[in-house]
Amino acid sequence: KALLAITLLVAVSALPTASDKSVQVPTACTALTACGKCVLFSDCVWCSVEAACVGGTEAGPNNGTCVTFDHRFCAGEPCDYYTTCGTCVNDPFCGWCADDNECLDMTVQ
Repeated sequence: KALLAITLLVAVSALPTASDKSVQVPTACTALTACGKCVLFSDCVWCSVEAACVGGTEAGPNNGTCVTFDHRFCAGEPCDYYTTCGTCVNDPFCGWCADDNECLDMTVQ
């Protein structure tokens, strides 16, 4: 059996924020049309029922537009949905494999 090294990074700062100069931040969360893009920004939340990105935090949308929302990761997406370590490790069910540059399911079976 090959031993697979899984690197789990627990870092709150793994995702870009509006103050991160290396990332082009959209003028409004509403310009983002997919959960995966929306949750990259700490000041945005994805409203899954409405299929819309709005301003908000882990507490929810700023204007109360939705009850069911995702912040920092997209609930229900498989781990291979994530393509970077930063987005992968924000999903509590996933871990990043640095050797293969892929996001793996970390649920116990």
